[in-house]
Amino acid sequence: AARFEAGDPIGAASAFRRALAIQPDDAQSWARLGESLVRANGGTVDGDAEAAFRQAVRLDPDQLGARFYLGDAALARGDRAEAEAMWSPLIAVLAPSDPRRGELQTRLAEAAR
Repeated sequence: AARFEAGDPIGAASAFRRALAIQPDDAQSWARLGESLVRANGGTVDGDAEAAFRQAVRLDPDQLGARFYLGDAALARGDRAEAEAMWSPLIAVLAPSDPRRGELQTRLAEAAR
């Protein structure tokens, strides 16, 4: 996590992979690995990051950060239904006044057009 915060996403990904070799059922580490890979790829959710996020959600469906990225990847490939499935729990926990909630709802609405 310190490497991630220090702006070293490749080092962070390596560290999270080592942590997961020791504790493979840690959903938070899977999610952080995915985030590190996204940051290392300039914001793009590639196959490795998506696999890490899917494992995080498999282990803990309440991994909202992982759900965000999975929804983002789904929209990028035109799969609005998958994006909605990933984002609905996230939207549900965000306060109505939270601008992130509105942004997610807007993105889903625009994808429906």
